[in-house]
Amino acid sequence: MTTKLNLGRDVQGYPVTSLNAPQFSDTNFKVTLASGVAQSITVPSDSSTYIALFSVGTGTNVWVARNTTATIPTGTIGATLSILNPPARTVYAGDTLSFVTDSTTADFGVSLYAIGN
Repeated sequence: MTTKLNLGRDVQGYPVTSLNAPQFSDTNFKVTLASGVAQSITVPSDSSTYIALFSVGTGTNVWVARNTTATIPTGTIGATLSILNPPARTVYAGDTLSFVTDSTTADFGVSLYAIGN
């Protein structure tokens, strides 16, 4: 079962929305990416909705995409579905998350926290 994201409450009783210190998740993925070689994971179906927290090695770039292959930018401006070094994103059961780096190598991790039922 994926760790549920449990946020504390502020003095007025509202959920704290900061992700600065979540508990350790039991659903984690790690990889050392090689330059230009996309890797992917499929979000599990323990929950309908998750918060994905991404960790990227210092000084490296990782492009992340949901339900498509992540791509490295070219010298021409254009629309993209790939996001550079996102800290966190909402994802859903069955989504495919794709990662690629333009660095020589990049250590990369994903921690999933269940927020849906």
